[in-house]
Amino acid sequence: MIVGFCWFVIVLAFAAAIWMEMPKKVVVPSMSYSPQPFDASDLVLGEELEGLIISLGEKVHDAWARKRIDQGWVFGPARNDKLKHHPCLIPYADLTESEKDLDLAVIREVVSNLAGDCDLPFAVIPLNSHN
Repeated sequence: MIVGFCWFVIVLAFAAAIWMEMPKKVVVPSMSYSPQPFDASDLVLGEELEGLIISLGEKVHDAWARKRIDQGWVFGPARNDKLKHHPCLIPYADLTESEKDLDLAVIREVVSNLAGDCDLPFAVIPLNSHN
């Protein structure tokens, strides 16, 4: 059950990363739209979940880079959409902290929602706490 859940988290993280890369329709927002994200500001994730977030950040970056390379993109010192050059087509470890934070922000939000009390029908349970 735990293994299946871990795969669910990984798939969810990859889906979020892919969604971020998809072209979005231009829609005029309704004036009545009021986003209500789960407030995880007081949630402490702990070392196990922070480790998971970092590990997933690496995997999400690799998935993004593989997709870009498959589309013909190559490393370049500056982003150039016409030439398909991107400065982030480097190993995750070589990214700046601000570039890593772009990957980690979405994953941290997903994991925080899973770990918090946000009315989801499942929870994140670290393997070492399962009896």
